[in-house]
Amino acid sequence: MPSHSATIMAQVTTTSSTVSTRTSTAAASNPTSLADGFYLVVYNQPNFTGPSHNYSKMGLYNIGFDADSYIWQPWDSGCCVRFCSKAKNVGYRCTSKTYQANASVPFDKVITECDGVPSPESCDEVFSYARFG
Repeated sequence: MPSHSATIMAQVTTTSSTVSTRTSTAAASNPTSLADGFYLVVYNQPNFTGPSHNYSKMGLYNIGFDADSYIWQPWDSGCCVRFCSKAKNVGYRCTSKTYQANASVPFDKVITECDGVPSPESCDEVFSYARFG
């Protein structure tokens, strides 16, 4: 498992304009590469449909759309994900694998952290970053 000590780089992470129109839950549940020991897939529409983005590194990510469903797989990483909507905290997940087919609030930003739960205040950050250790 990779080291979780990391340095924040001032690198902006942009969301590609080309996204898949559907990712199967089977593929999302069994990724081939895990940078920080967890896996997150967010979908633009309920029931794991529509455009999607995959995340497996610690960081703050502006998704580029309002996500309505997601799959969170932390394995034994000790990592957590915070969900944000319009710079407001709308919840988090840590230890339990979660298949959320219909999020209670659509979200447009995720923050992944392996040193505890990302703070609710981090939802109002204005830039995106990825952490490299």
